Amino acid sequence: MEHLNRTIEHFENKLRQQMQGVEETKKIIDQLLRETAQIPRYQVASNPAPLRTNEYYGRTPTQSAQALLARKCNPMSAADIIKELEANGFDFESAKWPPLTRNRNMAISLSKNRHVFSKLPNKTWGLVTWSDVSSAKPEIESSEEVAKRAEGRIKPPVDDADISNLIE
Repeated sequence: MEHLNRTIEHFENKLRQQMQGVEETKKIIDQLLRETAQIPRYQVASNPAPLRTNEYYGRTPTQSAQALLARKCNPMSAADIIKELEANGFDFESAKWPPLTRNRNMAISLSKNRHVFSKLPNKTWGLVTWSDVSSAKPEIESSEEVAKRAEGRIKPPVDDADISNLIE
């Protein structure tokens, strides 16, 4: 039994060293991104500031969700965003969001702000500023472009298959 305990301790030490190496690598990547005027992906802090219990008090739901996602640096579901905001001082009662509709209201609020938030295929939400999230964002046509196309002033985009049909 003692041999097994020593083996476990050995691998736990090895794991701690590997995790420290991962954190150092993340810091290097973030530094390189900052130097090239890009947004850091990991934002590893050596001593992260503790979250205040009133961190999101007095903010709108979208401001709070944006701040939370920026702090977590990780996509979250609408339900997880709600839980985090409740735990950190967001007042859903003053926003007139009843408990039964909070998840729905959050999803609606996030989807109305596509310039800030992006919904991922796994039904989580991220920030558009994250390079890997923004690439998943579909292109949306403006209502003005749709109206002009309906009037016939703008032709729809032509793809390669349409061009080959015209040539033949």
